[in-house]
Amino acid sequence: MTRVVPDSTAPGALGRYLLVPILAVLFHAPLAADGIAVSTELQPIPDTPEMALKGDTLELTLSSAVEIALQRNLGLVLERYDFAQTLQREIQEAAIYDLGISADTSSSETASPARSTLAGANVVESTAADFNFGFSQLTSFGGTASLTWRNSRSEDNSSFSNPNPSFSSTFNLGFTQPLLRGFGRRNTQRGILLARKNTATGQEGFELLVIDTLRQVDNAYWELVRALKQLEVSQQSLDLAKELHERNRIRVEVGTLAPFELVQSEAGIAQREGDIIRNQAAVGDAEDSLRRLLNLDQGPAWDWKILPITEPVVDEMEIDLHQAISKALSERPEVRQQELAIERLEIDSRFFTNQKRPQLDLTLGYGANAVDGRLLAPDPITGQPDPNNVLRDGDIFDAFSDVLKRDADGWSVGLTFSFPLQNRSAKALSTIADLALERGQVTMTDLELQISSEVRSAVRQVEAAAREVDAARASRRAQEKSLEAERKRFENGMSTSFQVLQIQEDLAEAQSTEVRAITNFRSRLVEYYLSLGTLLEERGIQVSVPEG
Repeated sequence: MTRVVPDSTAPGALGRYLLVPILAVLFHAPLAADGIAVSTELQPIPDTPEMALKGDTLELTLSSAVEIALQRNLGLVLERYDFAQTLQREIQEAAIYDLGISADTSSSETASPARSTLAGANVVESTAADFNFGFSQLTSFGGTASLTWRNSRSEDNSSFSNPNPSFSSTFNLGFTQPLLRGFGRRNTQRGILLARKNTATGQEGFELLVIDTLRQVDNAYWELVRALKQLEVSQQSLDLAKELHERNRIRVEVGTLAPFELVQSEAGIAQREGDIIRNQAAVGDAEDSLRRLLNLDQGPAWDWKILPITEPVVDEMEIDLHQAISKALSERPEVRQQELAIERLEIDSRFFTNQKRPQLDLTLGYGANAVDGRLLAPDPITGQPDPNNVLRDGDIFDAFSDVLKRDADGWSVGLTFSFPLQNRSAKALSTIADLALERGQVTMTDLELQISSEVRSAVRQVEAAAREVDAARASRRAQEKSLEAERKRFENGMSTSFQVLQIQEDLAEAQSTEVRAITNFRSRLVEYYLSLGTLLEERGIQVSVPEG
């Protein structure tokens, strides 16, 4: 059991020479925030919400910064486009079950010289028209059902043609089912199953990006806090140097101090003014980094000063290392992503194992046909169709009716077998898929070791950061006491301006070290929750995927 209890005691005050008391609570803000829902749904970027402005200063809480970033950050906007495409690919793969419809029509007219007296005309002239349509449907076990309906009309000038014109209609029902290779729901739906796994992987990827965005905003927020505190340290150090210089000037005027002491104090002022310039630039850079993550609209928002107003507090916490590792192995999005990757590889392994089987297809068919048209009675003398004696004057609709009666029908059943004797391609693809699956499983083992190592390191870093804060606080308090003692020595003529300025620099460095230690602790705490995969849970953030 690792116990991390950072010292939350406020530093002792030494009047105007010390940092403001807010440093006493600059450890970390409570990670739990109001519930924030983040959707993968593609949507317009919302307008910049109203924010608390005082003059040209934007007062910003950490929770507000996170919420704005999760809705407006361009990285997340781009990721939503990718996820929307992933959803469409899943729909695309489901299209294998779409009902297929086909239709064709044609017409022709021909004339050819007679080659026999049985042609019925010296020049046989004929016209024909066809209209055919069909349906096909894939079944979940790999079979294909089909219906085709063929219709035609033909007419010619042959005296022997009867009926003339004639109409024919034929329908065929067919079903082909693979019995070995390609049989089964998993083989049929391989593309759909892979697309679903890709969608789930995309959701985990989106969650990872949300976590990374949260981490970046958090770090940028506290980097701005650090930069502002460093600027405050520099300003206070400058004030101390100016106060020392003013005291030196008075003592030089009354003759109790050598004039060269003024040179020392002036050099100290110049040095601290340079520190302020550098720290002002650092504040500007930190503000711009936060503005970019929040995707604030170009314009006045980029000219506002940003004042972080969240005051972190220190919570007592206990860390059970073994429980933390177990939590990480069950909660980390990377683990879920690798599990999905292994599931995809298992789908491929089963599919390519099936592809090594011979091809054996069962084919079933049933159909009926009918012919109708203008039917003439034969001439009793010549035997040829008598155009003046019409027995039936049918049309295409009569042919439709006749074929549905199934007076002329038939069925068929068959088996088709094929198999390459060496079958090297299928065997190689199956071996490749099996090797990829084994590699994925080894990758999972390596990932689990990596996560365990990261959790252990994160715990150590949190412990070390807490101790660093305590050490930095102790050093700063010691430097405050040292400065107070040196000031008294200087006033009694037992020290020089150089020595006082040196100790002032030491105090400023100790104050800066304390600020860095505090913000470092904050970052290490975030990294700890990242290593566990519970940062979103700690912040009350939920990633949702719209139904449909």
